[in-house]
Amino acid sequence: MKRATLLIAAAAVIFSVCIPGNALGASPQELSPYTYNEQLIVVEKGRTSIEATVSAFERKGANWTAAIPAMKAVTGPKGIGVKQREGDGVTPEGIYPIGISFGLGKKPYGVKIPYRQITANDYYVDDPASPDYNKWIAYSGDPKKKWNSFERMNIPFYKLGFEVQYNKNPIIKGKGSAIFFHVWKGPGFPTAGCIALSENDVLKLMKWLDPSNKPLIIISETAAGATIKKHGYSQISWLTAEMETTLKKARPLYSINVKRKEDLIVPAELSAEYSSLRKQFSQLELFSALKGQSSKAAYEQLYLERSRVVSYIDAVNYLHKTLKASSSDFEASLRQGVLTENMNQRYDTLSASINKAETLAGRMYGSHVRSLVYSSYVKEAKILKENVIYEISRYRLLQNMEADLKAGKSIEADMLVLQRLKKRSSSIKEAGNRLHPGKYPSYPKIEALLLEMEKNISTE
Repeated sequence: MKRATLLIAAAAVIFSVCIPGNALGASPQELSPYTYNEQLIVVEKGRTSIEATVSAFERKGANWTAAIPAMKAVTGPKGIGVKQREGDGVTPEGIYPIGISFGLGKKPYGVKIPYRQITANDYYVDDPASPDYNKWIAYSGDPKKKWNSFERMNIPFYKLGFEVQYNKNPIIKGKGSAIFFHVWKGPGFPTAGCIALSENDVLKLMKWLDPSNKPLIIISETAAGATIKKHGYSQISWLTAEMETTLKKARPLYSINVKRKEDLIVPAELSAEYSSLRKQFSQLELFSALKGQSSKAAYEQLYLERSRVVSYIDAVNYLHKTLKASSSDFEASLRQGVLTENMNQRYDTLSASINKAETLAGRMYGSHVRSLVYSSYVKEAKILKENVIYEISRYRLLQNMEADLKAGKSIEADMLVLQRLKKRSSSIKEAGNRLHPGKYPSYPKIEALLLEMEKNISTE
């Protein structure tokens, strides 16, 4: 159930922006248009204390639309409100994830949310003194000897239903338990605190719900928009717990699992976790603002760990896309063995790519990861660059010297620099081939071009 807790916070920003007709009682100015959820069930108080209306919405692109026509429902005898204690007859106002579905028979065809078939040994414990409080327990012994209070699941009203994740994370003893959507006795009969509908309507909802769409329930005493604002910021602790879980799953993927060049990838799992993190942090920033605090200051460690994920993804993507491409382009120019303006431009592109790659690698978490990036990608790119670093320098200097001569300027000092570059061009190849045999070849055509340029300048 822990993953579902994220959904409470994440959806509290989205509903009024898109649902037509202001069905949720909120205006676009009240809430940020961030979105995380795809399905939403809204329960709103009706004309009497026990009457309610249940609406189902789904997000299509940026817009929310009605998925199922509004349905009649009943609540606890005290209606929808702030639940104070076990057995107070109040249906709890708030924003909640959906738990598992259940029923007396086999899982109905088309139901996608996890389903549990009820047996004679299934109980939901509402004894505040028990460690099993607000939990579904299968027990074959005498329940009266195990708990002071419990609810049998094997009853007609639970022919079909699903859990509302109220008072689940954390479970507060005595705050209320066993809140479900289930089959009603009839439109005029209250529940003990659950939401009850006709059997047909419960089945409609069960078949419509899809865990991959991150469904969420809003139970509202007044307008759902007010409920969102009232309860959204209170979900920060749940959201941060879920973010910690996400980061924990992501951590090995950008650190300890990265041991070889082949490991320097962005696996699909890490991409998925990163996508979740982006949305989670958007919600955290909004809820923190509602609470009047800075999310970055309050959750510095979470932001630090997120930055590690971002740094890894940014660096690896850059290595595979930009640095690899610029290295391949420059290597293709070197294979031709001719110094052209195209090679000259590609040299600059490669140089910029190397600098950027080193900057990104320096932000990566783990010295072993940084070392692996350097040895697997940056070093090879630098060797390519060093192959002709002094040839390119001579080429550019000779071009400048030619322009200076035409302008009537002296090139005496430049001639001294040119000679030094020629010596360095030779020495770097010797040193490079000692360290990396065969990686620093000579380029006769390039050398011939440079000598020809020098000769032309000398005769002017």
